Amino acid sequence: MNKEINNIVYFVSSSLNLGGAEIQSVELANELSEKGFEVRFYSLKYDNILRNYISKNVNLREFKIYSTKTKEKPTLGTVYWWLKAISQLRNEIKQDYKSNQNISVISFMYHSWVTGFFATLFFKDVKNIIAVRSSKIASRGKNTKFLRFFVYIFVANLSDFVVFNSHFSFKKLGKYIIRNKRVYINNLLVKSKSSYNPDINEKIFSRKSKFNIVSVGRLDKLKNYPQSIKAISLLIQEKIDVKLFIFGIGEEYLELKNLAEDLGIDKNIVFMDRVEEPFLYFEHFDLLLQTSKHESFPNSIVEALYKDLYVVSTDVGDVQILLESNRGHMLEGDNSKIIAETLKKALFDRKSKTTKGKEFIDNYLNNIETVSEWEKLILLWKNIQSTWATKKVWNLTS
Repeated sequence: MNKEINNIVYFVSSSLNLGGAEIQSVELANELSEKGFEVRFYSLKYDNILRNYISKNVNLREFKIYSTKTKEKPTLGTVYWWLKAISQLRNEIKQDYKSNQNISVISFMYHSWVTGFFATLFFKDVKNIIAVRSSKIASRGKNTKFLRFFVYIFVANLSDFVVFNSHFSFKKLGKYIIRNKRVYINNLLVKSKSSYNPDINEKIFSRKSKFNIVSVGRLDKLKNYPQSIKAISLLIQEKIDVKLFIFGIGEEYLELKNLAEDLGIDKNIVFMDRVEEPFLYFEHFDLLLQTSKHESFPNSIVEALYKDLYVVSTDVGDVQILLESNRGHMLEGDNSKIIAETLKKALFDRKSKTTKGKEFIDNYLNNIETVSEWEKLILLWKNIQSTWATKKVWNLTS
């Protein structure tokens, strides 16, 4: 690494919540910090769950653009804090720019892309890299779908690089990148930084039944939890002793809790609340159930496979790649009857439990030096960028 030039990397993330993109951004920031980069991390939401995961060498800023506890509707306060974040980030970049530093800005998720774009506008030699993990911007509500999609195309084509972290997002959104600067890089497999919490362990152990199913993810409409709960109800009607443990929080909690009570199965649906690193407790369960209507590269499935836990999932994102070779079962639909029938088959078919998921993760996902590929992007100067980044894709299935 050039001793005369200090390589500075700014990370911009929408939050420090437990989402896949947030986890990846923190892990990558820590890895680059260990490699000698000067790393600064901007979180646009105020949510401290991942704060303790950030290395002490990483300079963290948190902005109260909105709290994850609210419904996240924009207000004048939202605009004020967002403009303040852009202004502060831009001022810091300006100071480093004057000192002839090698500066890169990596932003994760929609609001972060826009923030990073405005913060680097007119700084000729500052590299702006956007990380696209999900194609969800193309499946929002009608009021924002077109606007978000247009903003993505505009920002992506004016950025120095667009890095896709799932096959699904690459195929869905990569085709709109006109210049040859789109790159596919595998996800990082996040290493555990926690240990068993005995209270959580006891809560699971004391409520276990003959068959125990786990689901992980924010309690929102995209996760399709109502159909999962109705599927459990159908299994119970068939006298199957089963429970569903759900790790996560969100605005749908009361609705889901009331649904379980209305179905008379509230004792069979265990809400675990927000738990750091749920995969530490996967050994208690027979399989992971994911009924999402949308995913890209789902961390929970990767973690389940790494624990050799069988997976039942809807056909979304990169799930087909992850579950091939009998590592799981793809649902043929996302309604409760199909889910119930698939779960019954998976629970009673003992042969399905030999997933060899950990072997797959080790052989494929960890074979690629993800951090090194990011490092190449950061260290590249503009005059050789287009030569290197010509639709370079690493294929999980090769």
